[in-house]
Amino acid sequence: MDTIKVLVVDDEHLERALIMLGTHWTENGFEIVGEADSGQIALEKIEEEKPDIVFTDICMPFMDGLELTEKIREKYPHIKIVIITGHREFEYAQRALRYGVTEFLLKPIKIEEIAKIANNLKSEILREREAVEEYVTLKEQVNQSRNI
Repeated sequence: MDTIKVLVVDDEHLERALIMLGTHWTENGFEIVGEADSGQIALEKIEEEKPDIVFTDICMPFMDGLELTEKIREKYPHIKIVIITGHREFEYAQRALRYGVTEFLLKPIKIEEIAKIANNLKSEILREREAVEEYVTLKEQVNQSRNI
């Protein structure tokens, strides 16, 4: 089974710990590939680890979660992004949607909600991977047919 890589980004250590330790990631086909306390560090980890899903807070020092989301979208459009925030302002949700955020969760978070969203995204990612594999296989078959 394909493992889904997850990166957790929040400037609050306890929030990161809650997400990382609050559910049975490995048993459910996920791998936590890292954590970051700022958007800048997150971008470095994304470059190294190539996660499938990023859970990120909005309010962080140096680079907030929306700016991080915008940068992820520019370079890694396939990554699923889940914003977790204490901000209830509609403007944040609007900007997040504009940047292609997959989910928008309000703090305090419920770990069951994180698990449910992660599993839904896992299904979506696996379907996308399957479609890409089918495309590659068809493309190879077409190329082989041309050679005949």
